[in-house]
Amino acid sequence: MEEKITQAIKDALENAPERKFVESVDITFTIKDVDLKNPNNRIKEEIRLPSGRGKELKIAMFAAGEAATKAKDAGIHVFTPQEIEEFGGQKGKAKKMANSFDFFLSEVPHMGLIGRYLGVVLGPRGKMP
Repeated sequence: MEEKITQAIKDALENAPERKFVESVDITFTIKDVDLKNPNNRIKEEIRLPSGRGKELKIAMFAAGEAATKAKDAGIHVFTPQEIEEFGGQKGKAKKMANSFDFFLSEVPHMGLIGRYLGVVLGPRGKMP
């Protein structure tokens, strides 16, 4: 079965016309005669892509003190509470910051500041910590 799927994907890629942009491949499987409502028939499969997502994730954290030090040591960009407040008056700078990171983490005490100053920017992008 695996060989048939691999061969079908190769054939589709080889027979497709050449494009002037980077293409992606979407695969849809139709499963027949399987009752997915039955917990025994549910499919939970994790597939690791050979090249990952294609780009390195950029993560930022809103923290202070020891958590900020640990985050910096892990290679995560850290924003202090003072920097969060600065974003409040500079919406353009906040948007640029929100677009430059994939994920945001935060310590619980800073969530109020983040909601007040950055909620309008991070919320619609689905990036609230």
